Amino acid sequence: MFMLRLVLVTLCLGAFLTSDAAAQPRDFAPGVLQVIEPKIDGRDTHSLPMPLPGLDGDLAPEDYTPNFPARTETLYGQTRQIIFYRDVWQHEFAFLPLRQLKIPSTDELGRVQQRNVWYLVYRLRNVGAAITHDAVTDPNTGRTDYVPRTEGGIPADYTLSNRFFGRFILNGWVQDLETDMYSEVTYTDQVSPAITRMIQQEEDPDRPLLDRIQLTQKILERVPADSSEDGVWGVAIWYNVDPSIDFASVRITGLTNAYRIVVNPDGTLDFRYRTLQLNFWRPGDGIQQDQDAIVFGIPLTDDPLKQIDFARRYRLPGPLIRGEIVDQNTLRSNLIFEADADLDSVSFESGVAKQLDAGQIPDSVSNAFANAGISLGGDASLITTIGGQQWTINDTWEGQPRAFVIKLQPEFWEKSGETGIRFIRSLDYLWIYE
Repeated sequence: MFMLRLVLVTLCLGAFLTSDAAAQPRDFAPGVLQVIEPKIDGRDTHSLPMPLPGLDGDLAPEDYTPNFPARTETLYGQTRQIIFYRDVWQHEFAFLPLRQLKIPSTDELGRVQQRNVWYLVYRLRNVGAAITHDAVTDPNTGRTDYVPRTEGGIPADYTLSNRFFGRFILNGWVQDLETDMYSEVTYTDQVSPAITRMIQQEEDPDRPLLDRIQLTQKILERVPADSSEDGVWGVAIWYNVDPSIDFASVRITGLTNAYRIVVNPDGTLDFRYRTLQLNFWRPGDGIQQDQDAIVFGIPLTDDPLKQIDFARRYRLPGPLIRGEIVDQNTLRSNLIFEADADLDSVSFESGVAKQLDAGQIPDSVSNAFANAGISLGGDASLITTIGGQQWTINDTWEGQPRAFVIKLQPEFWEKSGETGIRFIRSLDYLWIYE
């Protein structure tokens, strides 16, 4: 009898230990979980120079040349080249492959049918990635500037955000087999507790998944970036996705508070927010969709025409015109504006670059200078430094020489040959502003 009780106790203890072990989430094989570490762009910590918003038209201060002080010291001058500083944070984002799943669904007649959904399982971690500023006051002038903190790092208790308020937009392209033309389709992520539970059972019953509404209530506790501590897991879901999508991307907002201020030609302002774009392609069809693999990244090709096609399918931003002012003392350049390059959609030639090569300052460049609060002197001269790529503008302002550098700056691709392009960086994922 004693031996029987001992056996029963041993079996129960073994069952308890087995159940406790099974409650631990599964580990992933190397390369399955894609991790995008926070990388804050210093450009996002401040705006480019601009006139103080709201002080235009009848509200603008009087512009005049004083007898003794510098023109920049007048009320008008002090409201022309304003830079706004801000602290920026970013969360770590990791994700599993984009997948499809068939789930049972009941129609209006009560019939049970199989419904196909797309989903993305992801993990969020707050690793304390942020850039903050210290106020530094010049004892001679009394002027205060803000500089990024470079000593001591970010304090352990410093967190700009420990929550996630994000959206997931699935964007795809569908080919018409009769016309061979592509059309764009867009889907917004949906919230369904029932489907979330089904996906959790499919992926890992012991790893809780949250939808984006539940995530807004979750505190993302700060963890060391190099630790193995797990984060908070969620899932984005999309319904009724066209089964013939070949190229797809997922755009994710809410991972950072970074944004950029864009001054329009009419002087109005737009705010464009930093968005993570994950690129995928799907070599499959509409038959047995859930068995088709969705590949992370874009298809590899050396064909210039296909590269052009991929650039359009994934909406890869083209080159920009960037203007910099050269500090006459240090010879360092500081960015003052960004403008559209006015690219031809067939030749990929920049209309702005053509005008600059011809010795003309395009209206878009003149407007960009004005929107930055800078007026070019009447003696401004334009020199082509590198044909089609870089130019220099020299002028005199208040008796002092100035130099500006204008550049055609590629971001993700650049022109190659007469009518082709070539990619210049990895395009599995990218940060865009929209």
